[in-house]
Amino acid sequence: MSASEPLLTARGLRIGQGDKVLIDDVNLDIRPGEIFGVVGRARSGKTALLETLVGLRPPLAGSVTLFGNPNPAAISVRRHVGSSLRPSAVERCTTVTEALEFCASLYNCKADVEGLLREVGLTEARATYREKLTPPEMARLSLAMGLVSNPRVLVADEPTRELDPAGRQQAWTILRARRDAGVAVILSTTSTEEAERLCDRVALLGNGRVLACDTPAGVVAAGGAPGRMTIETVTPMPGDALRGLPGITDVEIDGTLARLLISDPTSALFVIGRAIRDGQWNVRGLRLSQATLEDRFVELMRAASGTAGRAS
Repeated sequence: MSASEPLLTARGLRIGQGDKVLIDDVNLDIRPGEIFGVVGRARSGKTALLETLVGLRPPLAGSVTLFGNPNPAAISVRRHVGSSLRPSAVERCTTVTEALEFCASLYNCKADVEGLLREVGLTEARATYREKLTPPEMARLSLAMGLVSNPRVLVADEPTRELDPAGRQQAWTILRARRDAGVAVILSTTSTEEAERLCDRVALLGNGRVLACDTPAGVVAAGGAPGRMTIETVTPMPGDALRGLPGITDVEIDGTLARLLISDPTSALFVIGRAIRDGQWNVRGLRLSQATLEDRFVELMRAASGTAGRAS
Protein backbone atom coordinates (compact mmCIF):
# COMPACT_ATOMS: atom_id res chain seq x y z
CA MET A 1 0.00 0.00 0.00
CA SER A 2 1.47 3.36 -1.04
CA ALA A 3 1.48 6.40 1.23
CA SER A 4 -1.02 8.10 -1.07
CA GLU A 5 -3.60 5.31 -0.75
CA PRO A 6 -6.04 5.33 2.17
CA LEU A 7 -5.51 2.52 4.64
CA LEU A 8 -8.87 3.28 6.24
CA THR A 9 -12.02 4.18 4.33
CA ALA A 10 -15.43 4.89 5.83
CA ARG A 11 -18.52 5.30 3.70
CA GLY A 12 -22.01 6.28 4.80
CA LEU A 13 -21.38 5.43 8.46
CA ARG A 14 -24.27 5.76 10.87
CA ILE A 15 -23.14 5.36 14.46
CA GLY A 16 -25.32 4.94 17.50
CA GLN A 17 -26.83 2.61 20.03
CA GLY A 18 -30.22 1.01 19.60
CA ASP A 19 -32.50 3.53 17.91
CA LYS A 20 -30.37 6.49 19.00
CA VAL A 21 -28.15 7.89 16.23
CA LEU A 22 -25.05 9.75 17.41
CA ILE A 23 -23.46 10.54 14.04
CA ASP A 24 -24.79 10.00 10.53
CA ASP A 25 -23.36 9.94 7.01
CA VAL A 26 -19.64 9.79 7.88
CA ASN A 27 -17.31 9.53 4.88
CA LEU A 28 -13.57 9.52 5.60
CA ASP A 29 -10.27 8.48 4.04
CA ILE A 30 -7.26 8.17 6.35
CA ARG A 31 -3.76 7.59 5.00
CA PRO A 32 -0.49 6.28 6.43
CA GLY A 33 1.79 8.91 7.92
CA GLU A 34 -0.80 11.44 9.01
CA ILE A 35 -2.32 12.59 12.28
CA PHE A 36 -6.06 12.72 11.74
CA GLY A 37 -8.03 14.60 14.37
CA VAL A 38 -11.69 14.06 15.27
CA VAL A 39 -12.74 17.32 16.92
CA GLY A 40 -15.96 17.90 18.79
CA ARG A 41 -17.59 18.91 22.02
CA ALA A 42 -18.16 16.50 24.89
CA ARG A 43 -20.79 13.86 24.02
CA SER A 44 -20.55 14.61 20.30
CA GLY A 45 -19.80 10.96 19.47
CA LYS A 46 -16.01 11.18 19.07
CA THR A 47 -15.25 8.01 21.04
CA ALA A 48 -18.02 6.08 19.30
CA LEU A 49 -16.61 7.11 15.91
CA LEU A 50 -13.08 6.01 16.83
CA GLU A 51 -14.37 2.67 18.12
CA THR A 52 -16.35 2.12 14.92
CA LEU A 53 -13.42 2.94 12.65
CA VAL A 54 -11.29 0.18 14.18
CA GLY A 55 -13.96 -2.48 14.59
CA LEU A 56 -14.65 -2.14 18.32
CA ARG A 57 -18.25 -1.03 17.67
CA PRO A 58 -20.44 -2.15 14.75
CA PRO A 59 -22.05 0.66 12.74
CA LEU A 60 -25.81 0.97 12.39
CA ALA A 61 -25.25 1.47 8.66
CA GLY A 62 -22.42 2.01 6.22
CA SER A 63 -19.03 0.38 5.93
CA VAL A 64 -15.43 0.61 7.11
CA THR A 65 -12.51 -0.86 5.17
CA LEU A 66 -9.21 -1.16 7.03
CA PHE A 67 -6.05 -2.42 5.31
CA GLY A 68 -8.29 -3.42 2.40
CA ASN A 69 -10.42 -5.65 4.66
CA PRO A 70 -14.16 -4.81 4.90
CA ASN A 71 -14.19 -6.37 8.39
CA PRO A 72 -12.11 -4.11 10.66
CA ALA A 73 -12.88 -6.43 13.60
CA ALA A 74 -10.99 -9.32 11.97
CA ILE A 75 -8.05 -10.58 14.02
CA SER A 76 -5.72 -10.19 11.04
CA VAL A 77 -6.63 -6.49 10.99
CA ARG A 78 -6.85 -5.75 14.72
CA ARG A 79 -3.30 -7.01 15.34
CA HIS A 80 -2.03 -3.92 13.49
CA VAL A 81 -4.18 -1.44 15.44
CA GLY A 82 -3.12 0.11 18.73
CA SER A 83 -5.93 1.48 20.89
CA SER A 84 -5.10 4.17 23.40
CA LEU A 85 -8.60 4.18 24.85
CA ARG A 86 -9.68 3.90 28.49
CA PRO A 87 -7.87 0.98 30.19
CA SER A 88 -10.35 -1.71 31.22
CA ALA A 89 -11.03 -3.15 34.64
CA VAL A 90 -8.90 -6.18 33.73
CA GLU A 91 -5.70 -4.24 34.40
CA ARG A 92 -6.96 -2.40 37.49
CA CYS A 93 -5.08 -4.57 40.01
CA THR A 94 -1.86 -4.80 38.00
CA THR A 95 1.22 -2.62 38.12
CA VAL A 96 2.10 -0.34 35.24
CA THR A 97 4.68 -2.83 33.97
CA GLU A 98 2.28 -5.75 34.30
CA ALA A 99 -0.43 -3.83 32.44
CA LEU A 100 1.90 -3.27 29.49
CA GLU A 101 3.08 -6.88 29.54
CA PHE A 102 -0.54 -8.06 29.63
CA CYS A 103 -1.39 -5.79 26.70
CA ALA A 104 1.58 -7.16 24.74
CA SER A 105 0.40 -10.72 25.41
CA LEU A 106 -2.95 -9.90 23.77
CA TYR A 107 -1.04 -9.06 20.58
CA ASN A 108 1.32 -12.02 21.02
CA CYS A 109 4.26 -9.66 20.66
CA LYS A 110 7.43 -8.93 22.58
CA ALA A 111 7.29 -5.31 23.69
CA ASP A 112 10.10 -3.02 24.80
CA VAL A 113 8.33 -2.20 28.05
CA GLU A 114 11.27 -0.31 29.57
CA GLY A 115 11.61 1.76 26.42
CA LEU A 116 7.92 2.62 26.46
CA LEU A 117 8.08 3.59 30.13
CA ARG A 118 10.91 6.00 29.38
CA GLU A 119 9.17 7.40 26.31
CA VAL A 120 5.90 8.23 28.07
CA GLY A 121 7.50 9.28 31.36
CA LEU A 122 6.39 6.42 33.63
CA THR A 123 9.73 4.89 34.61
CA GLU A 124 9.37 5.85 38.26
CA ALA A 125 5.78 4.55 38.35
CA ARG A 126 6.62 1.13 36.86
CA ALA A 127 5.70 -0.73 40.07
CA THR A 128 2.64 1.39 40.93
CA TYR A 129 -0.72 -0.34 40.75
CA ARG A 130 -2.98 1.03 38.08
CA GLU A 131 -5.73 1.90 40.53
CA LYS A 132 -3.29 4.18 42.40
CA LEU A 133 -2.17 6.18 39.37
CA THR A 134 -2.96 9.87 39.11
CA PRO A 135 -5.07 11.00 36.11
CA PRO A 136 -1.98 12.28 34.23
CA GLU A 137 -0.20 8.98 34.86
CA MET A 138 -3.26 7.12 33.62
CA ALA A 139 -3.16 9.17 30.42
CA ARG A 140 0.49 8.25 29.93
CA LEU A 141 -0.24 4.56 30.56
CA SER A 142 -3.12 4.61 28.09
CA LEU A 143 -0.83 6.04 25.41
CA ALA A 144 1.84 3.42 26.15
CA MET A 145 -0.74 0.64 25.87
CA GLY A 146 -1.69 1.89 22.43
CA LEU A 147 1.96 1.80 21.35
CA VAL A 148 2.89 -1.57 22.84
CA SER A 149 2.35 -3.55 19.64
CA ASN A 150 4.16 -1.06 17.35
CA PRO A 151 0.92 -0.57 15.40
CA ARG A 152 0.36 0.69 11.88
CA VAL A 153 -2.76 2.53 13.10
CA LEU A 154 -2.86 4.21 16.51
CA VAL A 155 -6.23 5.29 17.88
CA ALA A 156 -6.02 7.75 20.78
CA ASP A 157 -9.11 9.01 22.58
CA GLU A 158 -8.32 12.47 24.01
CA PRO A 159 -4.76 11.41 24.86
CA THR A 160 -3.73 14.76 26.39
CA ARG A 161 -6.91 15.64 28.30
CA GLU A 162 -5.39 15.04 31.77
CA LEU A 163 -1.87 16.27 30.99
CA ASP A 164 -0.20 19.53 31.97
CA PRO A 165 1.46 21.66 29.24
CA ALA A 166 4.80 19.82 29.53
CA GLY A 167 3.09 16.43 29.39
CA ARG A 168 1.00 17.55 26.43
CA GLN A 169 4.11 18.60 24.52
CA GLN A 170 5.72 15.24 25.31
CA ALA A 171 2.66 13.38 24.01
CA TRP A 172 2.65 15.49 20.85
CA THR A 173 6.31 14.61 20.27
CA ILE A 174 5.51 10.90 20.62
CA LEU A 175 2.56 11.11 18.22
CA ARG A 176 4.52 13.12 15.65
CA ALA A 177 7.35 10.59 15.78
CA ARG A 178 4.91 7.77 15.03
CA ARG A 179 3.36 9.81 12.20
CA ASP A 180 6.81 10.44 10.72
CA ALA A 181 7.47 6.68 10.86
CA GLY A 182 4.41 6.07 8.65
CA VAL A 183 1.81 5.29 11.32
CA ALA A 184 -1.71 6.62 10.85
CA VAL A 185 -2.62 8.35 14.11
CA ILE A 186 -6.35 8.90 14.67
CA LEU A 187 -7.12 10.94 17.75
CA SER A 188 -10.08 12.70 19.28
CA THR A 189 -9.93 16.02 21.08
CA THR A 190 -12.19 18.79 22.33
CA SER A 191 -9.37 21.31 21.82
CA THR A 192 -9.37 23.13 18.50
CA GLU A 193 -6.00 24.61 19.47
CA GLU A 194 -4.51 21.13 19.87
CA ALA A 195 -6.01 20.01 16.57
CA GLU A 196 -4.69 23.08 14.76
CA ARG A 197 -1.16 22.60 16.09
CA LEU A 198 -0.92 18.81 15.94
CA CYS A 199 -3.14 17.39 13.21
CA ASP A 200 -2.47 17.13 9.49
CA ARG A 201 -6.21 16.86 8.80
CA VAL A 202 -9.29 17.19 10.95
CA ALA A 203 -12.95 16.22 10.92
CA LEU A 204 -15.17 18.59 12.90
CA LEU A 205 -18.18 16.90 14.52
CA GLY A 206 -21.37 18.69 15.46
CA ASN A 207 -25.11 18.16 15.44
CA GLY A 208 -24.60 14.50 14.57
CA ARG A 209 -22.63 15.20 11.39
CA VAL A 210 -19.14 15.78 10.07
CA LEU A 211 -19.31 19.53 9.54
CA ALA A 212 -15.98 19.82 7.73
CA CYS A 213 -13.00 17.63 6.83
CA ASP A 214 -9.72 19.04 5.54
CA THR A 215 -6.40 20.36 6.78
CA PRO A 216 -6.90 22.82 9.66
CA ALA A 217 -5.86 25.68 7.37
CA GLY A 218 -8.22 24.44 4.67
CA VAL A 219 -11.16 24.26 7.07
CA VAL A 220 -10.51 27.82 8.26
CA ALA A 221 -10.01 29.19 4.74
CA ALA A 222 -13.31 27.70 3.54
CA GLY A 223 -15.33 29.78 5.98
CA GLY A 224 -16.28 33.35 6.58
CA ALA A 225 -14.85 33.44 10.08
CA PRO A 226 -13.31 36.89 10.64
CA GLY A 227 -9.88 37.71 11.94
CA ARG A 228 -9.22 39.16 15.38
CA MET A 229 -7.71 42.38 16.63
CA THR A 230 -6.79 43.34 20.19
CA ILE A 231 -6.17 46.97 21.16
CA GLU A 232 -4.79 47.98 24.55
CA THR A 233 -5.07 51.66 25.53
CA VAL A 234 -3.63 53.69 28.39
CA THR A 235 -7.03 54.96 29.53
CA PRO A 236 -10.41 53.19 29.27
CA MET A 237 -11.98 53.32 25.82
CA PRO A 238 -15.61 54.46 25.42
CA GLY A 239 -17.96 51.54 24.81
CA ASP A 240 -19.13 52.84 21.44
CA ALA A 241 -15.71 53.98 20.21
CA LEU A 242 -15.30 51.20 17.63
CA ARG A 243 -18.80 50.02 16.89
CA GLY A 244 -20.04 50.58 13.37
CA LEU A 245 -16.61 51.32 11.91
CA PRO A 246 -15.77 49.80 8.49
CA GLY A 247 -14.31 46.30 8.56
CA ILE A 248 -15.27 45.64 12.20
CA THR A 249 -18.06 43.13 12.82
CA ASP A 250 -18.05 42.82 16.60
CA VAL A 251 -16.57 44.71 19.54
CA GLU A 252 -15.95 43.71 23.15
CA ILE A 253 -14.47 46.39 25.42
CA ASP A 254 -13.23 45.68 28.92
CA GLY A 255 -11.67 48.81 30.41
CA THR A 256 -8.44 49.47 28.52
CA LEU A 257 -8.70 46.30 26.41
CA ALA A 258 -10.76 46.06 23.22
CA ARG A 259 -11.26 42.77 21.37
CA LEU A 260 -12.53 43.03 17.80
CA LEU A 261 -13.70 40.65 15.10
CA ILE A 262 -12.43 41.85 11.74
CA SER A 263 -14.09 41.13 8.40
CA ASP A 264 -11.81 43.45 6.39
CA PRO A 265 -8.35 44.00 7.93
CA THR A 266 -7.40 46.75 5.45
CA SER A 267 -10.46 48.89 6.23
CA ALA A 268 -10.24 48.25 9.96
CA LEU A 269 -6.55 49.16 10.15
CA PHE A 270 -7.17 52.32 8.12
CA VAL A 271 -9.88 53.72 10.39
CA ILE A 272 -8.10 52.64 13.58
CA GLY A 273 -4.79 54.08 12.37
CA ARG A 274 -6.49 57.37 11.58
CA ALA A 275 -8.05 57.51 15.04
CA ILE A 276 -4.65 56.87 16.65
CA ARG A 277 -3.03 59.54 14.48
CA ASP A 278 -5.71 62.06 15.40
CA GLY A 279 -5.06 61.43 19.08
CA GLN A 280 -8.45 59.89 19.87
CA TRP A 281 -6.82 57.01 21.80
CA ASN A 282 -3.47 56.61 23.50
CA VAL A 283 -2.66 53.08 22.32
CA ARG A 284 -0.23 50.91 24.27
CA GLY A 285 -0.41 47.86 22.00
CA LEU A 286 -2.22 46.44 18.96
CA ARG A 287 -2.29 42.86 17.69
CA LEU A 288 -3.93 41.46 14.55
CA SER A 289 -4.38 37.71 14.13
CA GLN A 290 -6.02 35.44 11.59
CA ALA A 291 -9.16 33.43 12.16
CA THR A 292 -8.58 30.17 14.03
CA LEU A 293 -10.01 26.68 13.83
CA GLU A 294 -12.05 27.54 16.92
CA ASP A 295 -13.62 30.51 15.08
CA ARG A 296 -14.51 28.26 12.15
CA PHE A 297 -15.86 25.52 14.42
CA VAL A 298 -18.15 28.01 16.19
CA GLU A 299 -19.28 29.35 12.83
CA LEU A 300 -20.12 25.84 11.56
CA MET A 301 -21.92 24.91 14.77
CA ARG A 302 -24.09 28.02 14.56
CA ALA A 303 -24.94 27.28 10.95
CA ALA A 304 -25.75 23.64 11.76
CA SER A 305 -27.94 24.64 14.70
CA GLY A 306 -29.80 27.12 12.51
CA THR A 307 -30.36 24.48 9.84
CA ALA A 308 -31.59 21.99 12.44
CA GLY A 309 -33.92 24.60 13.88
CA ARG A 310 -35.46 25.36 10.48
CA ALA A 311 -35.89 21.66 9.75
CA SER A 312 -37.69 20.89 13.00
